[in-house]
Amino acid sequence: MSSNPFFFSKKRVLGVFFLDFIIFNCIFNLIFFWYFRDYPDFSFVLELLFISWVGIGYVFGRYKLDVKKITVINCLKDFLKIILISSLTFPILNILIFDLAGENIRKLDLDFTYYLKFLLSFNLFVSIASFVVLLFIKIINHYGIKKVENWTLIGTEEDEKYLNNSLDNSSSLVTICKSNFTEINIVDSTGIIISDKIDIPEDEFMNILNLQKKGIIILSLIDWFELYFQRIPTDIIGNIDAIGLNVIRNKFSYQLRIKRLGDIILSLFLLIITSPLVLIASILIYLEDGFPVFYSQERSSIYGKVIRIFKLRSMRKNAEECGPQWSSRDDSRITRVGYWLRLTRIDELPQLISVLSGEMSLIGPRPERQEIDNELKKVIPFYSIRYLVKPGLSGWAQVNYPYGASIQDSFNKLSYDVFYLKNFSFWLDLIILFKTIRLVFNAEGALSK
Repeated sequence: MSSNPFFFSKKRVLGVFFLDFIIFNCIFNLIFFWYFRDYPDFSFVLELLFISWVGIGYVFGRYKLDVKKITVINCLKDFLKIILISSLTFPILNILIFDLAGENIRKLDLDFTYYLKFLLSFNLFVSIASFVVLLFIKIINHYGIKKVENWTLIGTEEDEKYLNNSLDNSSSLVTICKSNFTEINIVDSTGIIISDKIDIPEDEFMNILNLQKKGIIILSLIDWFELYFQRIPTDIIGNIDAIGLNVIRNKFSYQLRIKRLGDIILSLFLLIITSPLVLIASILIYLEDGFPVFYSQERSSIYGKVIRIFKLRSMRKNAEECGPQWSSRDDSRITRVGYWLRLTRIDELPQLISVLSGEMSLIGPRPERQEIDNELKKVIPFYSIRYLVKPGLSGWAQVNYPYGASIQDSFNKLSYDVFYLKNFSFWLDLIILFKTIRLVFNAEGALSK
């Protein structure tokens, strides 16, 4: 198993990154040689341009490879999406080449029209090539031969039922069959899953080690969930597993310091550049529903500490006159302005002040209201484990399971929070940050928080 389940599960996407890199560099060099009978002498600039291409492409969903159906309409959308990415990259291309590689360009004594034709040709050809590769990969993924995985479970009847129910919602290419230590059949088995709920006899433990030496994949139930779902349901972890998650502050202290420094820099930067949006939103809220423009709530933070957060008001002034309630996707309490504030997550921007002060982080489990917290603690195992780190504006749960309005939704979200705790790193925070940017630009999954 990979040291990072997210990267392990995204091998196809990383493969497309690599193909993009080859396509991008080859086409740029070929087009440049066609126009100028020379090869570019600014590879560093070209790599910066490629990073811009990949970044903008990710934000607009270019690397979503899983499709239910390949149609002409879907293909047209993909092509238009790539054209949009190229168009947005076009100004960056112009700036980078002229500012960072200006000397190489100027010595060619180019006519601006000729230079413009070169840029347009490059954007057109790289768009067509990228679309063809993307379409080919999607066709292979959709119509190609799919490998069926057969995992052998050594566990309880409840474990088997739980796994099969989880797979019903995600994949028909993985099957689970229950067995015991004396009936293991590894001939057609992808690997073995061992539940933490059973005791392993010493002699059987040695047999398991021997199977590993033969190349048989053996995973705990927790590791298997991480690999396939990038989440860890709390009803499959035990007390020892829960205690193990508490080492995060000591084991990753240097990464926490980097995280804090990043919080300060990014939150200050975002506060400055988004202040006009907050001002405009405040005026619109006042015009529709009067004062107050902001509202505050007490929410649970790290180790159960209570903090007060501020948000732009997206609901009517009397929205909770009957007490705290779960919000829903079509909540009638949300105002017209509030609908768009939630969709674009502008209503969350005032919480950057809490990030700057150190009460919150940019990335972490979302803080919940105490009234709802107390309810969830009674029915969800290890619910309080999510408060071993600072709460965040966005988190692994928000970018993977954005909609939540029930106890079951809270249970599912918690499983992503536990995954985040177990796999905490600077790189995972960076992934969450990019996924959050993509969600904001595509206005996805923000109508219930």
